[in-house]
Amino acid sequence: MNSIFYAPNMVQYTSRPAFLGKNMDNKYKDKIISELEKKVVPEFGQFEPISVIFNEADDSRFTFTVKPNDTEVSGKDAIFAFVSGNTARMAVTTRNFANKTAVDEYLKSLSDEDVDNIKKELKKKTEK
Repeated sequence: MNSIFYAPNMVQYTSRPAFLGKNMDNKYKDKIISELEKKVVPEFGQFEPISVIFNEADDSRFTFTVKPNDTEVSGKDAIFAFVSGNTARMAVTTRNFANKTAVDEYLKSLSDEDVDNIKKELKKKTEK
């Protein structure tokens, strides 16, 4: 008869992407741009918010979301958010843009280091 031995501190499998090392190139920017291209942000009108999610090793979550602006027909809101796995607190920063082109230009102007700095600032706010 076969038996299975379970050791709770053994290797655990996860479907989350692993980013090995802090110097991994294009950890954020390429994924954000790729997801926005796949899900197509329309020029005008309402659409479901599009989010790009980065899961952290400590069960924290960093996200980037684009959603329609509530007041302008072609306006877009770009939102970075961080939820701490330790404190369960959330910090958010929002930027409003006149149109889709302005969001695209903003994203292209950012480096992964810039995005990482946004994440670090939001993370600090969740630890207070």
